[in-house]
Amino acid sequence: MDSLKKHLSPTRDFLLFLLFIFATQVLFAKPETHKINIKIKGAQDTVLYLAHYYGDKTYIDDTARIGKKGGFVFEADSILPEGMYIVAGQENNRYFEFILDQYQDFSITTDKKNIPENIIFKGSEINNSFYDYIRINTKKHIEMKQLADRKKGLADQPDSAKYLNGKIASLNDELEDYKTDFINGHPKSFMSVMFKAMTDPEPGEIPILENGREDSVYAYNYYKQHYWDNIDVTDDRLLRTPLFHKKLEKYFTKVLYQSPDTIIKEADIFINKTRNNKEVFKYTVWYLTFKFETSNIMGFDEIFVHMVDTYYATGEAYWADSTVVKSISKHANSLRPV
Repeated sequence: MDSLKKHLSPTRDFLLFLLFIFATQVLFAKPETHKINIKIKGAQDTVLYLAHYYGDKTYIDDTARIGKKGGFVFEADSILPEGMYIVAGQENNRYFEFILDQYQDFSITTDKKNIPENIIFKGSEINNSFYDYIRINTKKHIEMKQLADRKKGLADQPDSAKYLNGKIASLNDELEDYKTDFINGHPKSFMSVMFKAMTDPEPGEIPILENGREDSVYAYNYYKQHYWDNIDVTDDRLLRTPLFHKKLEKYFTKVLYQSPDTIIKEADIFINKTRNNKEVFKYTVWYLTFKFETSNIMGFDEIFVHMVDTYYATGEAYWADSTVVKSISKHANSLRPV
């Protein structure tokens, strides 16, 4: 009998080992569903909409009808793409935004009277941090506006105006320090990714020219060369926030010298940086093509023609079917110089 137990023991141990592995996989497996419970005190809606950003547009993902207890539930047997989402009412009114990361089972409660101050997330640490920042940011900007209003009547009191400018700068620094501290403490958080994307490059000490003025050319070149330093252009989550589109728009319409040759050169350089993410590549090519196809600036149709020749006619625009390519190529051909 003892020999039989000894013979069976390894099998039992192996089964226990398999059970342990299975339990571990279940415990740490990435969820494949989403469930978001929402309750807004004072809201009269019977329907809420869940939407996400994509570039400078928003798109509806789901609809939820009010439950017996006055709440709403967005849920499905699938995960939603990570990004910034919007909860809107049936009158097309936006109630609030929130960040959706890999954790997609949580609840939101708030009061219509003052949503940012009353909003509470259970099961979503990133959103509690996000609204902590919103509240701090709002408070600091109210203080800055009050100081700026006080400064308006001090045109003949330069010392007092300088003092108030210092106070405003100090409040700005506090906000930047808040974001920096969060990034350092939560380097893998999507909120840190967003904070970085919001940060413009600072040239530090700007050289002084012989005439005593700051070297504005140095400052511009530094800003342009380091414009994309704080943003990962292969992170498609940023497409589902307003941040990526705004950065892209500003770079190609305000930062770059507005000539076709410059824009064409920089467009190819930037697009090449996005190739490791198909969605970012797709959005960037589409945006630049559409932007310069519809431009009213003389000569900018040359940029559109370049985009068609380089990305659509060559088959790199994988999302465009043959009908689209034929149509857009026809338009490009009509704009070529004779």
